Amino acid sequence: MSPLRFSLVEQKRELCEINEKELTISNVDLAQKYNIRKSTITDILNEKDHWLAILRDQRKIKKFRSLKWPQLKDVLSL
Repeated sequence: MSPLRFSLVEQKRELCEINEKELTISNVDLAQKYNIRKSTITDILNEKDHWLAILRDQRKIKKFRSLKWPQLKDVLSL
């Protein structure tokens, strides 16, 4: 079976929460539990602060995209 992809923010947040609660669990154990690559676990946990800061109503979002032209938003909101 090929490794699954973690696509939802909710899944990434859950992984970070488990990592914080169970300090003795290794990335290899998490990778086996979720059937994803160890490098994927490492990438997610490296951005742990970002994933834990997400609000509950934003958890079903698949991607967070930054604005291409943030100044344009400021000008349009005047």
